[in-house]
Amino acid sequence: MRIHFIGINGASMSTLAKIAKNDGHTVSGSDITLSGHNPLFVHNAELIVYSSAIAYDNCELVEARRLNIPTLSRSEYLAKLSKEYDTFFAVCGCHGKTTTTAMLYHALKNLSPTLHVGAEVEDGIGKKGIFISEACEYKKSFLSLHPDFTVFTNVDYDHPDCYASLKELKEAYLQFYKQSGTCFINADDRHSKFLLKRKNTISYGFSQDAEFNAQALRPTPFGYTFDVHYKTHLLSSFTLNIKGRHNVYNALGAIACAFSFGVNKNEIRSGIMRFEGVKRRNEFLGKIGECDVYTDYAHHPTEITNQLTLLTSFYKSTAVIFQPHTYSRTANLLSDFAYALSKADCVVLLPTFASREKGNDDDKLYNLLKTKIRVVKIGKNEVNEWVKSNYKNYACICYMGAGDIDKEARKLF
Repeated sequence: MRIHFIGINGASMSTLAKIAKNDGHTVSGSDITLSGHNPLFVHNAELIVYSSAIAYDNCELVEARRLNIPTLSRSEYLAKLSKEYDTFFAVCGCHGKTTTTAMLYHALKNLSPTLHVGAEVEDGIGKKGIFISEACEYKKSFLSLHPDFTVFTNVDYDHPDCYASLKELKEAYLQFYKQSGTCFINADDRHSKFLLKRKNTISYGFSQDAEFNAQALRPTPFGYTFDVHYKTHLLSSFTLNIKGRHNVYNALGAIACAFSFGVNKNEIRSGIMRFEGVKRRNEFLGKIGECDVYTDYAHHPTEITNQLTLLTSFYKSTAVIFQPHTYSRTANLLSDFAYALSKADCVVLLPTFASREKGNDDDKLYNLLKTKIRVVKIGKNEVNEWVKSNYKNYACICYMGAGDIDKEARKLF
C-alpha cells in the first residue's frame, strides 16, 4: 500500500512512517518544515495519515477527500497498527510518558518489541509480537486505543485548548483506564489516586502501600540505585543511569509492568541499567568555558520544576532559556509557570512557540516573572549571542521548551 503521512516531521509520525516502511508499504510524507504542503503530493496515495496538528482545511487533506482517498488521523492509524500485534503496551500521563515508554522497551528488549514514541530514540522496530507505544491525551487521541497493559505515570492539568478543566481531563483518563487491560497506577500522584479501584490495577510508588515500591534510594554519579519491593518481598536492586527523582517513578512503572508480564527480573534490571535517556530530556550538549549547557523538552510547570530541582541540586547558579509552548497553556497556567521558573537565577524569555494556535501575548509571563527574578526578553535569533556574552556568570545554562528552541541550542556545538 502507498501511504502518505501529512506532518511527517514530528517524531511520532516519523516513527509510524518507519514502521509502515518496514512492513512493506511505500511511504511518502510532507511537512511545513520540509517541502511544505501541496495537493499533488497525495495523488498516488492509497491511504492518508495526518497528525493532530494538521488543520481540516489543509490543502492535501482537501485534495484527498476530493479524490476519495481514505484518511486516518494519527491516533486512528496507531490504533489500527496496534491490532496487528499479539500484545499491546501503552504508557500515558501528562509527564514522563516518553521516558517511561523507552524504559519499558529496554526492559522488554529481549522479546524483540516494536517501539513507538514521540521523541528521537534508537530505532525499535522488532517482531509482530509486542508493540509498545506512548498514548497521548491531546484531543483525547488515546481513546482510540485499547491496550492490554497501560502504565499511568501521572495526571496533571494540561492542554487547556481541548480540556476546559482538570475534571474534564480526568474524565478522559478514566475512560482510557476503563478500555485498558491491566493498569499500573502511580499511587503517589495525587490526581491519579481516583484510578486505584479495579481488580486489574497494580500500584507503584515510594509509598510502602504500593504493590511495587521503591526503597533505599542511593544516589550514584550517573543516577540512582534503589531497591524494589513487590508487596512484602524484596524483588531486586536496580540501577538507573539517568538523574532526577521523577525518573525513578518512570523506571518503577516500567519495572512493575515488565515484571507483571512475566519478564525475568534480571532481564529487567539489565534493560533499566542500559537505558541512558531520551533526546531533549536533560540532555547534556557540552561546555562553553566552564559553563555546562543542557537542552530539555520541559514546557509545563511541573516539568520545569522537576528539571530545575535537578539542575539546582548540582549547580550553584543556573540560567534558563525558556520558549513557552502555546498561548493557551501559558495563559491558563501563568502563575504556575512563574513559580516554577523562579527557581532559576535568570530566565531568558523567548517569544511563544505558537504551534497550532494564533496569538501575540508574550507580555503577561514576562511582567509576572520580573517581579520575582532576573528576566531578559529577547528574540529566538538573539539567544546564542546572549549565551556567548553571559555564560561566565552561570555554572549551567538550560535551553527549555517543546518548540524549536532545541535547534538553537545545537548550533552552539
